[in-house]
Amino acid sequence: MQNMLVATPHPDKGSTSIRRVWMLFSAGVVLLTLVQLPITLNFIFYAFEDLGGSLKLSRLLAEGYRPTLDFYYPYGLLPLLFGRLWFGLLGSSPWAYLAATLGCNLLLAWGLTRFVVAMRAGAAAVVFLLVTLDFVARPMYLNLTHAFEAALLVNALAEHARGRRGVALALLTICAFVKPSMAYIYGATLLALIVFDLARDGSSLDRWRRTLGPAMVTGVVLAVLLAAYFGVEALLHVQFPIKGAASYRYVNYGFFAEGRNFWNPADASLNYYLGTPAGLWIVATLVLVAGGAVAARKGLRQDGDEGGRLVGEIALSTLVMHVAFVGLFYGAAWDWIAYFFVLAMGVIAVTHRMRWGTPILALFAAMSLLGHKSSIEGYYRAWTTTAPSAITGGLWATPRQQAEWAHVLRLTQKSQPMLLSTSGAAEAQFPQFVGTGSFYIHQALVEPLMPAPEKERISSRLRSAPMVVVVRNSPADVEAIPRFRQSMASCHLAWRGTHFDVYHCDERRVGHGARA
Repeated sequence: MQNMLVATPHPDKGSTSIRRVWMLFSAGVVLLTLVQLPITLNFIFYAFEDLGGSLKLSRLLAEGYRPTLDFYYPYGLLPLLFGRLWFGLLGSSPWAYLAATLGCNLLLAWGLTRFVVAMRAGAAAVVFLLVTLDFVARPMYLNLTHAFEAALLVNALAEHARGRRGVALALLTICAFVKPSMAYIYGATLLALIVFDLARDGSSLDRWRRTLGPAMVTGVVLAVLLAAYFGVEALLHVQFPIKGAASYRYVNYGFFAEGRNFWNPADASLNYYLGTPAGLWIVATLVLVAGGAVAARKGLRQDGDEGGRLVGEIALSTLVMHVAFVGLFYGAAWDWIAYFFVLAMGVIAVTHRMRWGTPILALFAAMSLLGHKSSIEGYYRAWTTTAPSAITGGLWATPRQQAEWAHVLRLTQKSQPMLLSTSGAAEAQFPQFVGTGSFYIHQALVEPLMPAPEKERISSRLRSAPMVVVVRNSPADVEAIPRFRQSMASCHLAWRGTHFDVYHCDERRVGHGARA
């Protein structure tokens, strides 16, 4: 495997080594996608929770609703525009969504390939990335936003490692219109490095223009395009994500809040840290923090060579991003995986010139294999306890879930029932249901962050619905949202299952439900 990697600072993208490594990573991405099909196409996750959110967004836009103005939306606008085009071309189906995320992961694999080659990383780095590939290029993204962000950030790091700072900055500019969070952190760090380097060398105006020009042009073009399609107000709302940051506080997200259940759960034991990714994540974080500062200081010395400076810049950039993730962007307990690719690439940069770099990466690869115990158990459980069926629109579900959903469909077949869920694409799969006209409903976010037109729209539809189906044990629990509970004052619980509640409302409403 060592022969796969060439020792050139700027390798030709058509070289045999790059093709071989990319094929290796790509094969892993495709294999993981197949292995995780019962999870990525899980009925509950996709129809009623985050995984179906991208299809729900496409539907909302088709109906004329505006993000941030007519419905709560915390991400960038570029994935919305792509989704309208993509799902308009391929149809609003789970397979179309899976194809989009797989394409992003193949682009991510291309970025990983160019990164390890440009860094002159050895076989240990390739093995480390391979055994952590389902953490780095995860098949199950919450929506297209996260898939796009991962592909763009990885390729920006790859361009940075190749010395193409201007191209990396342009990719980060695109990423800022996808998810205006980590792209700002890395973009500001890279811009500072570029300005320092150009000013120190007394560069000509032409070099400044060639380095910064692509990012400036990219930013202007995308801003004009998105403002023309979505409106200036919506663009400004998402590019300055004050509400998105506030949402973490309302739902108790954060590394030392809900996130504590990952790195310090109540029942933590040695087996937990060895049998889950927690042990690897913690040790790798310590290596990145301790080694990143040293690598950055050594690499950024004025008397250093270009290759050393690039390694130092990558070490500094990944360190800053990881610290920002822990301090600013860490959400729920499982959120450790969100930027694991930053941690992995940072560790490769930090150990690049260490005497013990190869043994450290080998140790991390071994820890990753042990940490997959819980993941493998989850894959096995998904394949043995769930299956696709016609009743669930071809999505994987347990026999109990299939039976419950079939019963819900029978109970509601003579009316236009309203469906109340956190998110999901159920309305696209089952068009007989009236939607909420929302992207995401969380009981803690309804009053402080949901736009007034959205709150009134949901309340109005609940008041006029002949029947309401509520997904149980979800953040959209109607019992925890006084506004919506009041709108269902004339409804009574007709049936309760493990996953769904069915309410009958005033019979005078039958036949008058509003479709959306």
